[in-house]
Amino acid sequence: MVVESRLNTRYALAAALLSVVAHLLLLAFADRVRLGGLAPPRLRMPARRMVVSLVDIRDRVFKTPPEKTTEELRQELARQAGDFADDSTPVRDLLKDQNLLPTPETQIQLKGLGRNLVLPDLDATLPPAPATAPRPQIIEIDADRLPALAATRPLVPKVPRVPYDGDRLPGFADGGELRPGSPGTLGVGLRLSMPGTTPDLGKLPPEVAPRPDSRPEPAVALPRLPGLEDDEGFSSLDDLLNVTMTVYQPANEDGYFRIDISPNERSRRLRTISKDVLFLIDCSTSIQPAKLEAFREATVRALDLLNSEDRFNVVSFRTSPDSLFEGYERVTPAAVARGREYVGKLMRGGLTDVYAGLAPYVGGRPADRSRPLLVYILTDGNSTVRNKLDNDVLLRRIAEINRSDVTVYSASTGKGINRFLLDLLAYCSRGAPLYRSDPDGFDLQLAQFVGAHRDVIVAGIDYGVSGGLASQIYPRRLPHLYRHSTLSIHGRFPRNTREIGLRLAGTSAEGENQDFVFRGDIGKAARGGDELRTDWIAQKVFHLLVQRTLHPDPAIDRELADLRDRHNLEIPYFR
Repeated sequence: MVVESRLNTRYALAAALLSVVAHLLLLAFADRVRLGGLAPPRLRMPARRMVVSLVDIRDRVFKTPPEKTTEELRQELARQAGDFADDSTPVRDLLKDQNLLPTPETQIQLKGLGRNLVLPDLDATLPPAPATAPRPQIIEIDADRLPALAATRPLVPKVPRVPYDGDRLPGFADGGELRPGSPGTLGVGLRLSMPGTTPDLGKLPPEVAPRPDSRPEPAVALPRLPGLEDDEGFSSLDDLLNVTMTVYQPANEDGYFRIDISPNERSRRLRTISKDVLFLIDCSTSIQPAKLEAFREATVRALDLLNSEDRFNVVSFRTSPDSLFEGYERVTPAAVARGREYVGKLMRGGLTDVYAGLAPYVGGRPADRSRPLLVYILTDGNSTVRNKLDNDVLLRRIAEINRSDVTVYSASTGKGINRFLLDLLAYCSRGAPLYRSDPDGFDLQLAQFVGAHRDVIVAGIDYGVSGGLASQIYPRRLPHLYRHSTLSIHGRFPRNTREIGLRLAGTSAEGENQDFVFRGDIGKAARGGDELRTDWIAQKVFHLLVQRTLHPDPAIDRELADLRDRHNLEIPYFR
């Protein structure tokens, strides 16, 4: 019995071992065994392209800054208030309670011609004030009495001086000792001129006329740049704008450039253009309570940032618009107070039709074509009516009816935002989108956004470039030129290009045509890096996305796919 039990145990162990070996063999050759019709067909998954994108091209196109905290936004608003013109009293009142205003500077009381010219005959009724500095005088030190080390300091040399009251300096050609000339009176005439006009300076007397051999050479006329009207009838902006050109030339391929144009201190002679401003607020049920509260607070702050010469209106919409005023009302304390009251009473309710809310104000004929119209639409961009328009159709219809070049700025906060609609709506209308993930602080960020677009100094900007580069520059349409903003133009140029010419034109507050001409030497331009290529690609992609929406074409899809594959991009709104 004991022997038989041992044999059974051995047989059981051998069987178990054989079973393990058989299962291992089956596992090893399972993928090679086919059971005819019972075997399911093997599916071959298409190779997927791995995309690692650390940059959102929308941020490169719209120059989106990192989202700031509430305290950082308050500090930015304080600095922005210091840059505003003298009529920024509402801004200062807005920030007074936060103790963020800079110390006021000493003001000079002028008489007659205004603050641009200090007259010698100031009002004698001003009270006397103690001197704040010693009277200027020449301090002379004899170098012979100074130590050797002190003698190297910049000092006024002790030289003979002769009192002189004449109207012309004596000549040095004959040499000899300086002698005072005959006394006389020097008359000075002043004549003020407005921007764009040339004062009549009269003629010089014969005795001070320039020598025949010292006449300047005649100026060389710039060639006319294609794509714009003739130069006749334009006043120059050349002295009022700062311009820089940065280039990047990779090896064995075309180069990239960026031209930045911004107003300088002399541009203050250009008056701010009076404008119309519309605040369009979505009050439908799809707007969460916290988001609507953020919209209300943001609009109230923004009302305090309008210029005294502006006009404004506030409109709420659901399936149709509801307007505060019949038209655009002049900015006055009473009108702004009515706006605050209207906004404070807004309540959620009803469905949303974004097109029905926006179209009447973009497609209607403006009351005054000389006043730019800026629309700030605060919405999540989601229409909820049954017969709502698709995003593409809505954008095409807005582009078709916007014949007056109304500028649209879209703004929203929180989650559930239709960014495709709001991004392209702003881009097609020479505007920009604004987003903030946290509703807290949205009011401050919108106030900063509105303040940055407060002072239009040149409207209806158009531009052209030389050298056949027009098809390689973006954006194709520029916004208005604002006093505290920078216009950036991105382009690409062939390797043999030596110079890039640019002409920019627009309209001033007086209705005059203004233009600016720039010629940049690529060899002398500042050098940039690969970010110039990235910015150019982002600008081109967004331009193609807009063209794909407005004018669908399979060729545009192929071009976008080629850019995506060649540069390993993640393109939003495109699959």
